[in-house]
Amino acid sequence: MKIKFNGNNPIYLQIVLYFKIQIINGTLLPGQILPSRREIATLLGVNINTVQRAFTELERESIIVNHPNRNSTIQDDLLVIKKIRIDLIRKYLDVFLEDVKDINVSFSEIVTILKGKY
Repeated sequence: MKIKFNGNNPIYLQIVLYFKIQIINGTLLPGQILPSRREIATLLGVNINTVQRAFTELERESIIVNHPNRNSTIQDDLLVIKKIRIDLIRKYLDVFLEDVKDINVSFSEIVTILKGKY
């Protein structure tokens, strides 16, 4: 588990994003048991409260399921996982479109360049 933290976003949100990406990439599977918050904090070299805050957000977004006296698991509802994927794609597209708007790029130019790159 490695995250290159940046100074642009709070660490807990970077942890949330890491888990989302691991889920949509299939590295973390539906129903998979996660390491404890303490283990994750140690692996990442962050405060356990930061991991707790990330897990609270992941649970709020229904991405993980907390179990009393057991480790949390990845949500096994495939519709939730599909929503995570769509939300991330939209988030990245919003940033991209906002950036290219400043240089007056047409939609057809974007599509042509994107097809070439992809």
